[in-house]
Amino acid sequence: MGIARYFMFNTVYLHKTVFGFEEVVRRIILLLLQGRDTIYRSGSEIEKMAVTDDFLDFHDGYIDRFIDRYAGQNNDEPLTILSKAVRLRRPPKLIHEVVELYDSQRSHPSREYELCRKCMERDLEEIADRCDIHKECLIWRETKDVEFEALNPFTSISRAPDMKDEEMRELVRIKESSGDITNLIEDKKSIIHYLSQLTLKVIRLYAVEGNASKLEKLKTEVQKCL
Repeated sequence: MGIARYFMFNTVYLHKTVFGFEEVVRRIILLLLQGRDTIYRSGSEIEKMAVTDDFLDFHDGYIDRFIDRYAGQNNDEPLTILSKAVRLRRPPKLIHEVVELYDSQRSHPSREYELCRKCMERDLEEIADRCDIHKECLIWRETKDVEFEALNPFTSISRAPDMKDEEMRELVRIKESSGDITNLIEDKKSIIHYLSQLTLKVIRLYAVEGNASKLEKLKTEVQKCL
């Protein structure tokens, strides 16, 4: 079951298209917060709204209305470009990706991974200028260290003693011939034991841009940076 959940996470939750659209919507919300639109900008504003009738309109359609409005505009502004991508179901282009599965207790991400992160942090705005792409339409994201549910193979051995009772009850156990019962993740004869020590990290760069020549130039510039 644990291995199945790992593949579920890797192929569904971190699927490049799903992940990309989520980041585009995240960027849209950020631009809305930075703009002049009437959008709730803090938890306190949402708390005040929650005791009024306006709360009835605070659902998935709240952000959809902003996306629809900007998607219907005819200009080259980043918010319009991003909104059209969502409304027209045009997934962002995955420009570069580095995936690491490593033992976080004994090693660090590879040099390739670290170079990619530095490039995204330091040079992406200049790269956008050279490629004539709005910097807001270049979206990079480093996933947090993947934290799976307690009962799957990526529960670390060091965390097991501190787990809640309900989590411990869900861990897979094995019974030895001696009658002793141990957790599967602690059995050194099990692949689960070794998988539990690994950390999954992903870093991706997306572009919301329809011009093929600009995208090719972008890929070249990113490779130079790496």
